[in-house]
Amino acid sequence: MTAPSPVVVRGEVDRETSPTLQACLLGQRQQPGARALLVDLGAVTFLDARRAERAQTRGVDLGRASGIVRLINTSGGGVLCLAGDVSAEVVADFRRRHGREPHVVDAVDAGSVTGLSPDAVDLVLDHLDAAALRVRKIRVRRSPVVERAMAGSTQRG
Repeated sequence: MTAPSPVVVRGEVDRETSPTLQACLLGQRQQPGARALLVDLGAVTFLDARRAERAQTRGVDLGRASGIVRLINTSGGGVLCLAGDVSAEVVADFRRRHGREPHVVDAVDAGSVTGLSPDAVDLVLDHLDAAALRVRKIRVRRSPVVERAMAGSTQRG
């Protein structure tokens, strides 16, 4: 069996464009014989993580677990994006795909996180620590859940 052809997304995914993207992805999933959907976000210049979370809850499977962790390359630099309930399983899957070392990112978007496991807190702190070691300040968008989890964690480095 051959891998599915990717759906290539370009530009911004926000309030205006996400309904169109969702309809496209749902249409692709409903094609006869469709078993998997591969989405290439490499040309996305902005991704509102809340839109990704809503797409997932409306039937577009962006991952097996209820939360997601993704590395997204945009024209403004790399973004570590977390959304939904980011469990230890979600973090383990991310680390299997991308390795244990923190990635160079320009931002962390955790603004739509609804749950954050201790492993997910460690993942975020690892990326913040790596940026600090490189004397880089990165933008961080945090949901109230993330604010509480980060306040309760021991800040490192």
